[in-house]
Amino acid sequence: MQELVYLENGHPVTDSLMVAEVFGKVHKNVLRDIETLGCSEEFSRLNFGQSTYANERGREYPKYTITRDGFTKLAMGYTGKSAMQFKERYIQEFNRMSKEFQEIKDGVQVLNQKTTPELLIQMEQPEVIPLYDLNQPWAFKPNPVYVSAVLDFPTKDVLLQAVGYIGAIEREQMIDLFGVGQKHIHSMMCKGELLPHELWLNGRKQIVYTLGLRGSEWMGIKSERLEYWSIAELLEKLIFFEFVKYLQAKEPCVSVEIKAEKTPFVGRISLADDEYKVIVLQRPISRFVMPEDDGTAIFILTSNDEYIMPFKQQFEQGVHYNYTSFMPVIPIEKSTDTDPFDFLNELP
Repeated sequence: MQELVYLENGHPVTDSLMVAEVFGKVHKNVLRDIETLGCSEEFSRLNFGQSTYANERGREYPKYTITRDGFTKLAMGYTGKSAMQFKERYIQEFNRMSKEFQEIKDGVQVLNQKTTPELLIQMEQPEVIPLYDLNQPWAFKPNPVYVSAVLDFPTKDVLLQAVGYIGAIEREQMIDLFGVGQKHIHSMMCKGELLPHELWLNGRKQIVYTLGLRGSEWMGIKSERLEYWSIAELLEKLIFFEFVKYLQAKEPCVSVEIKAEKTPFVGRISLADDEYKVIVLQRPISRFVMPEDDGTAIFILTSNDEYIMPFKQQFEQGVHYNYTSFMPVIPIEKSTDTDPFDFLNELP
């Protein structure tokens, strides 16, 4: 059984999916119970948050996140010996999670007193490659702004390390690894233990899952607070670094500098006296996120020439590189080995 209570926006909560699973009820009936409780509008707003979850096919369905007070109100209508045991377990879990979160908050306050001045100095500097210490402690750094500021351009070793920490696994491997049935997968996704991703490599779509923060902790994997990155984003940065190395090897006498750049670009390269934005296309780009042409030349890195057609039509200065020419592209194959992370050894 997975944890009954988890943190969301800094508050211990459960959700209607987990309540249905624990109490042995149909989820739509739990939704009905919540909606017919007769609570005040204010109480419902504070204690029953409307949300959605995606099933294994990607279709979205409604659910509710539930606070401790909301659960107490809802569970009043669930009677019987088994129901009472489940209520007691929930109360214990809410107490445990509240205590753990308070300990984390206390740790953050202590750490921030030590690290905030250094972080402010670093963030005031121009957006260039930050110096990253592999031995730097990562405990109590849940702030995504910090992650973004410090790790815009980490080293390749850090990226590979990050892939290992959030863990990419396919559906079959995931079921074997966690020892759960298909019906439990949606609960893990809703709690942030598993994050589904579409991964495009060499024109082939892979559905993989990454371990979120709670999933990493559950598996005993050291958490690096990198669940904000998808596998596709990590591979995008790997391709970018390999391209920079390729340019440096091609013209060793020319100075190459890189800077951060807003999405959908992965970065900016200063090559001699020229500036280039860099975009990595692992899949076709939507017209809704197509950037405007501001006159800056761009490097388009892709493994499929068809993906660059929209850029040719909109950008006058676009230079195309097929990244398979400088970076091996290895699709994730189903593995029969016991180690679901074995494919990481094959990354360039």
